[in-house]
Amino acid sequence: MKICEFLQQHPVMNYADDFHTLCQPLNKLDIIYFSHAHIDEHQNMSAVASNADFFQLYFQKGYHHFDLHNANHKISEEFVVWDSITRIKESAELHQDFMSFNQGHTFSIVLNNKNSKDCFHFATRLGNESMNGRYLQLITPLKRFISYFKEKIDGSKQLSKIYDLKVPLLDHRGYITEHDDFDLDLFENSIKSKRIYSMINNNYLTTREMECLSWLAQGKTLEETAMILSITQRTVKAHVNSIKEKLGCTNQFQLGMAYAKLNESSK
Repeated sequence: MKICEFLQQHPVMNYADDFHTLCQPLNKLDIIYFSHAHIDEHQNMSAVASNADFFQLYFQKGYHHFDLHNANHKISEEFVVWDSITRIKESAELHQDFMSFNQGHTFSIVLNNKNSKDCFHFATRLGNESMNGRYLQLITPLKRFISYFKEKIDGSKQLSKIYDLKVPLLDHRGYITEHDDFDLDLFENSIKSKRIYSMINNNYLTTREMECLSWLAQGKTLEETAMILSITQRTVKAHVNSIKEKLGCTNQFQLGMAYAKLNESSK
């Protein structure tokens, strides 16, 4: 699809007020701009933004080929503070044009799925540099907004068309330069521990306790867990009692919730 056709048909251009209203809750967090870019398995991009004028300029100048979604992200979920990124060539021009709309200090949540990528961008008014230090405190509210936004879009016949309109991407990695890559595997190997620490009550589980908890959280019985781990059912029960005491759990449901929290914090 040609860019002119893409813009002519796009709900952001035809229902700009609706998108602006939809994003108004973010104003309570001092955020004045929101956008979402979805990249599918064929490197086609669909997008939405709360500022229709910038959205039009963005695609007319071909900035979608030089944006953050073309950077080489290596982990499943990443948080990016744009003021810490070095931009060159078209990526630098994109940043300058973005600031011309009195928008800046962008924070992005990047989700690398198996065959696709989602980038959610939030920005505040230009000059509000203190926002950079607050974004990490707002991750949970921002994720709730993303869910709210998707729900509203999916429920609208007009607005839901945004994800049907796609443009192909060119590969221009390198126009956005992040910090030097760290060897995360080397780091993880150097701090391997036989304990998994819990943020629930500042306690820890042993590796074996975590293994037992994992299988129980997946619905296995004590007997099944014992067979899987090649230990006695009595030993599994002892581990479970220890886990319950450490994490303050009294039933299977609470154990499942505790495992989910531990599993998330260990990623």
